[in-house]
Amino acid sequence: MVNIFKIERASRTRTRKLPFLPRLGVVIDVGGRRISYRQAPLLETFLNLLERGATRSNFDKIIAEQLYEIALPSLAKKKTVNVKAKTISSKPKRLRNKK
Repeated sequence: MVNIFKIERASRTRTRKLPFLPRLGVVIDVGGRRISYRQAPLLETFLNLLERGATRSNFDKIIAEQLYEIALPSLAKKKTVNVKAKTISSKPKRLRNKK
């Protein structure tokens, strides 16, 4: 069994009001299936709800945003960039003097 344990600094986000409260994310890959579990603090959800307005739609948006911010390594998507390559000549063009 291979074990990797890392401690990294979490970035500041819009919904993270109380950084001392734990956010939990676990992934179990078993039998060809990947099971993931995420948990965000309910107290932090209520603080965000008071800030943005106490409506059902805001509550749903805050929960979705908090759970999305819990980044699980196996569920992280690769970021790709579309680029167009151009050939650059190694010799610069010489300026011609007009006489």
